[in-house]
Amino acid sequence: MLAVSIILFILAVVFAFIGNHKLLEAKSYEKILEQRRVLLDKRDFAFRTECKEIHVFYDETAEDLDKYPSEAKRLAIVKSRLAHNLGYKILAEFPNPDESDLAPLEDGRQHKMYEYNFQVKEAK
Repeated sequence: MLAVSIILFILAVVFAFIGNHKLLEAKSYEKILEQRRVLLDKRDFAFRTECKEIHVFYDETAEDLDKYPSEAKRLAIVKSRLAHNLGYKILAEFPNPDESDLAPLEDGRQHKMYEYNFQVKEAK
């Protein structure tokens, strides 16, 4: 009977050790996940606070309906006109694009590249 009690005690100690190890491992994972959640919250807040909303619209006219009877063609024209309007709104909101110097041209003249870089957030 004493041997059975010793074996049960040893098993209890082993299971307690394993359980404690798993608990510490779980707490470690929780800490990592919490750190990641905080980092994502900071990034999301930064993204939300830095966003500027630019709204463009285009209303179809009677002339559009007469000139483009196909729904697909009208949609293509509407997209083109929305892009045109969006371009002007962007230029009004952000007048100066980023500049970067490029290698000289074959004739020795310097030239630059101008660009805009945007992050676009889709409204859900």
